[in-house]
Amino acid sequence: MLNIRIKWEGVFMKRFGLWPGILAALCMVAVISPVKAQAEAEAVIEEQSPVISEPAVSSSASEAALGFFSGLEVSGYLRNYTSFNLNDVPETKGNDGGKVSMNRTSLLMQMKGPVGPANFTAIGRFTREQMTDYLKDLQSTARTTSPNTDFSSQYNENEIRELYFDIPVGERIKLR
Repeated sequence: MLNIRIKWEGVFMKRFGLWPGILAALCMVAVISPVKAQAEAEAVIEEQSPVISEPAVSSSASEAALGFFSGLEVSGYLRNYTSFNLNDVPETKGNDGGKVSMNRTSLLMQMKGPVGPANFTAIGRFTREQMTDYLKDLQSTARTTSPNTDFSSQYNENEIRELYFDIPVGERIKLR
């Protein structure tokens, strides 16, 4: 399964460029790694415990085996937006009918977990736009009137959307 995943990421990078490929790899690693770590920790605990009806090792021991990632929750999505021109666009050179006009990939990752008595949350979104032939033609047309036009700076973004800690002050009060 690991070889298939690496091969798929390589094909993805060749087709859609370096950044979307890296984002796809990070998404797969972030989703697969904690699940794999939990399964490995449970396998170690099962090997060490005697066979009885009640588990000899408590759930806190399995959490300690996972270490830092014991309470870490990772979720998110990897999304691709693709559009095609149905007709020729008169603003560009050549016939653009049937060509890919947009190929954008977005990765949103959300991580939540405990840090001592507090809980943290981090949400980030990373977006990359592939410069399709249509977008290159459109950009060269726009550069005739504005020489510093760069469409990739308009569409590519890295942003931390949320980053905060929830700190309990009392029984019913939390600071954020």
